[in-house]
Amino acid sequence: MKYIDRETLEYVQEINPRMEISEEIVEGVRFIHFDNFLLRPDEFTQFLQESFPVGSSAEWDIDQAPGKRQWIPSVWLLPIEREYKKYVPNGFFNYGTNIYNGDMAARRQNYLPHTDECQNVFSMWLTKECHGGTAFYRSPRFGNDPSARTAYGGGYDFFREFLERPRTVEPWQCFKGDDNWEMWHVMEMKYNRVSWYDGWLWHAAYIEPEWYKTGEMDRYALMCVDLNNYD
Repeated sequence: MKYIDRETLEYVQEINPRMEISEEIVEGVRFIHFDNFLLRPDEFTQFLQESFPVGSSAEWDIDQAPGKRQWIPSVWLLPIEREYKKYVPNGFFNYGTNIYNGDMAARRQNYLPHTDECQNVFSMWLTKECHGGTAFYRSPRFGNDPSARTAYGGGYDFFREFLERPRTVEPWQCFKGDDNWEMWHVMEMKYNRVSWYDGWLWHAAYIEPEWYKTGEMDRYALMCVDLNNYD
């Protein structure tokens, strides 16, 4: 049995007092980046990797999420949560890691754009050799609005439509758009960066099949989703 004390949690999650905060505006859409976020990102990454079990998304019947992940109760991330709540005071946060590889399986075309159905997402990048990031899309089907709020306001339900797709299993592909979707931005990965964005935006992982081969290195990120869905 592994014991984790509060002192260790505070140590590995100490916020860097010299982190750099920047704003990125792309076609009127706002992204906030916190660079050099943690004082000891290597120790924090090791803490996550050694302390929480990893499972396949498919084994948990959440085919819309590729790869593997860890579910992490917020009690183990209180120092980071304190920092996030400076910006979203009423946030009710849910945490998990995305562990992706370029040769992972894609189920039901889960490389296509999706929405997180929430306002606030904090993505912490924990891969040292970064390639790609998160791609954002818009579709003429939804009036080319990059946010899914328009679609949902008209009665659309992404997860209902997702479950109606054929149960395909195929190699992962980096989706760069087609007749139905235009990729308009890629939010860049950087080690020890937290990116804060609107989870209602249509998005998908931007990862080429030749990047992050299984057994070599993971595309590893700690995701924080705000379950309080308000404007």
